[in-house]
Amino acid sequence: MLEWEPRLLTTRQRLHGPNQWPSSTQDPNWGPKFRDIVTQYTTQLKLLSERLLVLLAQVVGMAPEQMLAHFVDEPHVRMKLVRYPKLSEAEHSLPNVESLFGVGPHKDYGFFGLLLQDDVGGLQYQHNVMGQWIDAQPIPGTFVVTLGEMIEALTDRHFPATVHRVLVPRNSSRQSVNFFYCPRPDAVVSPIPLPISITKTPIAQLDGDPNNVIYNAYGENALKGMCRSHPDVVQAHHPDLLHLAFPQSNTQSA
Repeated sequence: MLEWEPRLLTTRQRLHGPNQWPSSTQDPNWGPKFRDIVTQYTTQLKLLSERLLVLLAQVVGMAPEQMLAHFVDEPHVRMKLVRYPKLSEAEHSLPNVESLFGVGPHKDYGFFGLLLQDDVGGLQYQHNVMGQWIDAQPIPGTFVVTLGEMIEALTDRHFPATVHRVLVPRNSSRQSVNFFYCPRPDAVVSPIPLPISITKTPIAQLDGDPNNVIYNAYGENALKGMCRSHPDVVQAHHPDLLHLAFPQSNTQSA
């Protein structure tokens, strides 16, 4: 885990911006009604997220207001509406078809995600100890909840972030709605004293990617995640941030 670096405090400007809504001139279905639906859905999931935070605080022995303090004023809320195209005819015949991913293995860099998936399937998570990949079978009327790196930081790795991936759908496209509830950009998430009922159990976690460090400051950790996910975009628009993705040469672990 890496300590917060004040010299990197340009995060709010880089993480915040206006939503880029589709134009109704391109397709009448992308009009105000779509924007209203997405906005209402986001509002409801923010309320649900606050309830989950209170429950998490009870589990780890924090006062609810202490947990919510990381999010006060402007939590970093993100939502993605994702469509994964099915395999093409040419891709079906590839020798490595089993290793094709819609999204490769990764951890989310915030607190937690709420994933609403259709009935196609393809989302998998990795067992913390054994390492095998387990299907997150679609269950109507439910969300898949993934823990993020900030919860891993808060609990000093006792609650590890969920490693997950998405396989390329074979016979039909897959759609999912992914909501991420994260602290405000300048929040610093430090390990807390945990109840003995948690700490008496040894930390069960696979050795992860040594290049993927976790920053205590959420904003820096979010920018690190973007650097790792979209290095070409970062190289083009924010080249001064690339050191966040591979910081071993110029930072010290806590």
